[in-house]
Amino acid sequence: MTIINEIRQEGNISLSHTQKFVLAKLIASETPLTAYESVSAYDSKGNDGANIVAARDQLTKLGLMTYRQGDAQITDVGTSSMNDANLIDDTGGLTDDGNIYAYAATPVEAENQLVTQQHSPAPAPDGTPIDDQNAGRDPIPSSGAALGGDNNDALSMESLDLFQDIYSRYKEVEFLNKIKKL
Repeated sequence: MTIINEIRQEGNISLSHTQKFVLAKLIASETPLTAYESVSAYDSKGNDGANIVAARDQLTKLGLMTYRQGDAQITDVGTSSMNDANLIDDTGGLTDDGNIYAYAATPVEAENQLVTQQHSPAPAPDGTPIDDQNAGRDPIPSSGAALGGDNNDALSMESLDLFQDIYSRYKEVEFLNKIKKL
């Protein structure tokens, strides 16, 4: 038995950073032609370009977008996935994170902007006194001090960024392996 033109769709699709980048480019484009051009410009741009092309082709196979000569559009499934990822709001407009992906030059640039945004300084305290004898002091030395560094958290922030990057790459590989099994 042969099945032609079957597109399998998984529930709760977890998008990689590169896939979010591609779909955000489609949403931000004014016409299907400009969308096509925005996701086709990476065909010969080295590793980043190869990742974008692979993500674009995978999204097409999954039915999250359509991609034909001179025409690229996001589908309802793609829109739903973008909404689930909080990259678009209920009206279909890009959120702040969605705008970062849509207007970044590369997925790596978008990731870096999102990490910077997440690690922005904490708001100033409200001035309410805290009745704690350890107020304002870190009772546990930071990992920077434990490894012979000074007592700021620079090393731990770098480690957190590294772990987040590894985790996102792991999820992307895991997603691609699932797709290969389809």
